[in-house]
Amino acid sequence: MIGEPSVKTTAPADVEIVTFRDGQEYLCSAAQLSDDYKAREISPFTVSLKVEGTVCAVQLLPNATEIPFVQTGEWVTFDVRDFRIFDMFRIILALPEGKKRSPEH
Repeated sequence: MIGEPSVKTTAPADVEIVTFRDGQEYLCSAAQLSDDYKAREISPFTVSLKVEGTVCAVQLLPNATEIPFVQTGEWVTFDVRDFRIFDMFRIILALPEGKKRSPEH
């Protein structure tokens, strides 16, 4: 039996969502896959990720622009807006008490 998915989205079928965990954060990319080599404007869509821990921020990279999110239990949800071709997001988990984040965050 296949387990519950770790990503849910309302993105159109030609948008691929890929996520992976890197220490105390998750990285999530959204990429438009198309055969016609022309980027089309895509309406806003929602991404929900199953995470282990409490999320303290969701950022749109490369500028680390914070975007609104909601965490309900182990799922964090955010909206992707103004999407064209590719976006990368960083989902930052809260650190355990007494731990410090590295300077690049």
